[in-house]
Amino acid sequence: MSAALRTPGDLDDESYELFRELILGRMGVHFGPRRRSELSRGVLSASARAGDSGLFGYAGRLRGADTNSPLWDDLIAEISIGESYFFRDEAQMLALRTVVLPDLIARHQADRRLRIWSAGCSTGEEPYGLAMMLVDLLEEPELWDLHILGTDINRRAISQALTGLYRAWSFRSSDTRIRDRHFIPRDGSFELRPEIRRMVEFGYLNLSSGGYPSLITQTNALDLILWRNVAIYLSPEVVRAVAVRLHECLLPDGYLIVGAVEADAATYKGFAAKSICGATVFQKSPTRPTAGVVAPPAPRREAPAPPSRPAPAPRSSGSEFSVQPGSLPVDPRRTYEQGLTLVLSGRLDAAMTAFGSCLAAQPTFAPAHHALAKLHANRGELLEARRRCERALECAPGFAEAHYTLALICVESGTQDEAVGFLRKALYLEPAFALAHYTMANVLERSGRGPDAGRHRRHALRIVGAMPPAEVVAGSEDLTGGQLKAMLETSCGVIQRAGRSRG
Repeated sequence: MSAALRTPGDLDDESYELFRELILGRMGVHFGPRRRSELSRGVLSASARAGDSGLFGYAGRLRGADTNSPLWDDLIAEISIGESYFFRDEAQMLALRTVVLPDLIARHQADRRLRIWSAGCSTGEEPYGLAMMLVDLLEEPELWDLHILGTDINRRAISQALTGLYRAWSFRSSDTRIRDRHFIPRDGSFELRPEIRRMVEFGYLNLSSGGYPSLITQTNALDLILWRNVAIYLSPEVVRAVAVRLHECLLPDGYLIVGAVEADAATYKGFAAKSICGATVFQKSPTRPTAGVVAPPAPRREAPAPPSRPAPAPRSSGSEFSVQPGSLPVDPRRTYEQGLTLVLSGRLDAAMTAFGSCLAAQPTFAPAHHALAKLHANRGELLEARRRCERALECAPGFAEAHYTLALICVESGTQDEAVGFLRKALYLEPAFALAHYTMANVLERSGRGPDAGRHRRHALRIVGAMPPAEVVAGSEDLTGGQLKAMLETSCGVIQRAGRSRG
């Protein structure tokens, strides 16, 4: 180790390597020699608050704790880069305002539905800035179903974002007229107006540990993902893995915007790199058609008119798959399990083929219909997803997970009341269905039924609290009990802060 890279007060070599490897394994964040002092300050500060007399004891406690535990939360807050401000990177903002967002708006004139994800949102300036842009660009934003999601691994940053309060320093690269239009002065700070705050939802998500793309985390069938100034802090292996997942999260022709110094075309395979207004923007290749499978128009959540239920596609009278003459017999259960393995490895097209082979051999095998429904839903093909779920329930009326997936499809389509009905059925069949309780809490909260939402959230927390943190939650592909617990605890904080602000 070069002595020039170590300053007084830094961790010694052994401690530095210990915490560097531990953080890399849990967060995917790489602390090279040039960031040694930064890591040292964070570790020493967090360990002092944890009350540990020695660094090795603190490291042992971290190793034995889940990544979403309060112990890790405190360390993550210390070592995360919290630098963010409104409309950061002028070239990228110009590309968004003049080309990317207008293209998406024109593409969605029929369904008036846009889905955007700020992955690594920090204190919220990025997703709130996108909301302001859309309000400026749309003639009638209240008639659109606009969903902007902000996620981060730093729950302290999420808590700050939820307040909607910002100092003048957060506006250092933006026009003061934007601040005057969308913010209210509050005792030396500026508070975001409620109509903009309502457009953005925040949640906890560790990108290095999975949980996306998924209907559950609302990271599927997206039009635009911003993942800026995050990859530079991660190991190359983690960056490549995240890039593959982000590709799957997007609809064909969807956009991915990364930091200006992160735009390495070799990393983002499956994307076309485009230069727009001096910024490099990645666009997913249109590898599959979407005509006829997008969701119908749905108003915003606060609009008074209820959205219409999407009409299911015509059902087939029998199997839609056929076994070729002379082919070997197919074991439906084994082929289905092979399909699940392919899903976990990210080979989704091959998984669809496997599930199709399963149904060709046994057309009434409900789990395969349901597995296809989830794949179609994650791609935004909501009509086909719904049809598959309904077919699964024809084959197995007591299939709780199929009722749950139908509820998620309804949430995606904007039919919240119908979603509640399917969730009730799922919970009647499986009272300890943690994901159904979690989704029910979110749906009820959006409908203004806070006490009922809190009851379901407590049920979900009790269920996942009894699970090993690394155990995969029933009804998900790779979401663990620890991850769901973190999501629930973060949403509890959202509700508590919202209640205090209303009071």
